Amino acid sequence: MTIVALSNLFNLLTQLHPDLKGYHFGWRSDVNRSVQNNFDPENQVGNLYPRVHCQAALTGEATLEDAGEQIDVTLYFDDLLHYGNDGQTLTDTSLEQWNKLKTTGIQFLKAASKLGMKLAPVNGGAQLVNKGRFRWGLDSNLYADRLITCYFRFTVFVKIECPAWTVTDEMIASVGYNYPPAANEDYENTYEQGA
Repeated sequence: MTIVALSNLFNLLTQLHPDLKGYHFGWRSDVNRSVQNNFDPENQVGNLYPRVHCQAALTGEATLEDAGEQIDVTLYFDDLLHYGNDGQTLTDTSLEQWNKLKTTGIQFLKAASKLGMKLAPVNGGAQLVNKGRFRWGLDSNLYADRLITCYFRFTVFVKIECPAWTVTDEMIASVGYNYPPAANEDYENTYEQGA
């Protein structure tokens, strides 16, 4: 499973969840601007809440031997603090809003895990929420829109999807070098001076 497929799965789950109004994969600073995507194709509606934000700074670890990798993911479930998309004041307390976001996030992760098991034959045994374990946290009064958020951090295990690439002696010779590589000459410094 590629990181594009993973993001698309999160996007699909957002579309299916009755309480979520938008999804974005990107930098956390993107939360301050409306991003043109499948939830707002003409970029005229703006961000609607609650929404899911997948942090772009994914990190991971992989092994070449078994072609498996783990990806560390952070998902934010954001809502407007004490007001709705229409600007009307909400009567829910911060605690009640956090509880709703946490419940929605757990529902989301359970669905992702279930779909991950369904996809296992296709992507080599993905565990979309490793052993069902995740960390969560709460925050509020964030960014320009005064957001309240519940975030979830978890690890995804997937098979690396990468086409094979074989390097031959002929390929190395075609760029003017021999194998093994030179030990005392920096190839970056072998350009023609003054060219």
